[in-house]
Amino acid sequence: QATIRARGAENDVEAVYEGGVIYAFPGNFIDMDRFMFVVGRHEVRHAGFDAMLGQDKDAILMSIGRANRRVALEARKLMDDGFADSFAEGVEEALADMTAEDVAALSRIKLAVAAIRRWLRATAFKLRKAGWRALADAIEPRTWSDNDVIAFVKRAEDVSRGPGGGGGAR
Repeated sequence: QATIRARGAENDVEAVYEGGVIYAFPGNFIDMDRFMFVVGRHEVRHAGFDAMLGQDKDAILMSIGRANRRVALEARKLMDDGFADSFAEGVEEALADMTAEDVAALSRIKLAVAAIRRWLRATAFKLRKAGWRALADAIEPRTWSDNDVIAFVKRAEDVSRGPGGGGGAR
């Protein structure tokens, strides 16, 4: 709430990802398409960055930002406009708004792909330990190409949107 107030957004904030939870303010969305974009892609990406990139998140995001002029310019604009407190946060915001295809084409994205692979391996290990061997085998990235990992993330975003998945994607 303090961040929302500090940015003067009490009456128009649409959604916020904070502390592992996505908070949506339905009265502030102009329509369902906007809701699907903000919650179903933008905020879900923030949750995904936290979960999959872990403690390396800021370093990975800053590396991607430094290697991609378009992302760096957007990150700095967000900082100048008061919508990001750091370069890493600005890069995260910029990536959250990009299409999956545009993100996949960025320089240094292999850093994020490597972190996602580590997350998938760790999650598969936990699933096996809990007795969910078939599910663990399904997400084990041992033989996956970088494009396979990116496709997995895109599909996860689509599924997060509910029935029809990618239908609401932009």
